[in-house]
Amino acid sequence: MEQVSLQAENRVPWAVESRGVVVCHPKTGGVVQLVGEEAVLWDLIFRRGTRSHSVSVAAAILGIPLEHAKEKIAARLAGWRESGLVL
Repeated sequence: MEQVSLQAENRVPWAVESRGVVVCHPKTGGVVQLVGEEAVLWDLIFRRGTRSHSVSVAAAILGIPLEHAKEKIAARLAGWRESGLVL
């Protein structure tokens, strides 16, 4: 299995609001709305503390094994990097 980093640098403005998380896209300046699982993962990754904590809390919230939570976080980060939302 390919090694994927769970580290990400985040210098973009973002906020939690009633419908999820809103993020200012660093390249376009537009607003991106994250909802559901995606909003939960963003908040855990960029506000909550250590990576191991993010994985364990994501596993508990989503009701999945730790390894699956780690894979979900890695996949989501890869998607955000690809879209330019995360450096």
